[in-house]
Amino acid sequence: MNPTPVVKNLLIANFVIFFLQELGKVPLPQLFALRYFTSPDFQPWQFLTYMFLHSSFYHLLSNMLGLFMFGPWIENTLGSRRFIPFYFICGMGAGLFNFAVMFGEAELRTTALGALEKNPTEENFINYLNNYHYSFYVKNVDKIQDDIDKMTPEQRKAEASALKNEFKEGLNNYSVVGASGAVFGILMAFMLLFPNLELMLLFLPIPIKAKYLIGVYMIYELFMGVQYSNMSNVAHFAHLGGALIAFLLIKYWKIKRIY
Repeated sequence: MNPTPVVKNLLIANFVIFFLQELGKVPLPQLFALRYFTSPDFQPWQFLTYMFLHSSFYHLLSNMLGLFMFGPWIENTLGSRRFIPFYFICGMGAGLFNFAVMFGEAELRTTALGALEKNPTEENFINYLNNYHYSFYVKNVDKIQDDIDKMTPEQRKAEASALKNEFKEGLNNYSVVGASGAVFGILMAFMLLFPNLELMLLFLPIPIKAKYLIGVYMIYELFMGVQYSNMSNVAHFAHLGGALIAFLLIKYWKIKRIY
């Protein structure tokens, strides 16, 4: 249970930075959180610095617990010199992968908003809200339909333009923080190198092989990313991006399965 050298330093750095972040004297999230590339606040170094910021103590604790539990296994296997680039490449790759998915989604949504702006019929408005604001639409369906019925075509066009501007502003204000992508890279490496090692959850004291437990967790992240990408504050595709990068690195380095 003793952390290895690099894991130990990462744990210390993350907790110290979170403490400084909570003091609030220096606006760390504003400067170092990973911003979407269209944002005027985006800087390339944010692909590195965002990994040391966390949105809450629970967010920090969950990531550091994963690092503490699984990180030493991977550092001992790869060696500290190789573990350092492994960790940071997984984290930075997670951010890039998340942005790639976001870019595709943003293009589709921008196209939908452009079509709605050109032809703002009641049916098109309802279809757009149902596709991209499902949770809000379902909760307020009667009022929304009544409001849309009362709008003139010019008002609906103006509303479509407002939605388009609001979406662009949302992208510019979007930010990602956390070591989750790097930690998911560690989880993927653990699953590849120790697939038959048995793990137990606190609330389910039954031995489960790593390849099944972590594999199911990865599938869950994929499901959440696909189904709830528009309604979740969790960057599920960043998690999957970190896991994908780890998979490629382990295969490229030809690290053989240990257990």
